[in-house]
Amino acid sequence: MDQEKLKQDFDEAKVKIAEKLEELKGKWHEASAEAREEIDEQMAKLKELQKELPHKLEEFGEEIEEEWDEFKEKAGAKISELRKKLKDWL
Repeated sequence: MDQEKLKQDFDEAKVKIAEKLEELKGKWHEASAEAREEIDEQMAKLKELQKELPHKLEEFGEEIEEEWDEFKEKAGAKISELRKKLKDWL
């Protein structure tokens, strides 16, 4: 997964969280006291997740970049090995 796709997925998640928060706000006004407590808990969890998303995106982006750099290094080394063997054979 490249960084652009990852960013797109996170953007979609942010939109879904915002939509769900709006839905819960609407339900909250119509709910009983007991149900309001549960809705408040759900909303708190969603808000926390909403705050974490930018940090997670950055964290995952860094991991992907590091893994990609590592992959390129290993692939480059293997290609160099192969070229050397082919050169020796020819």
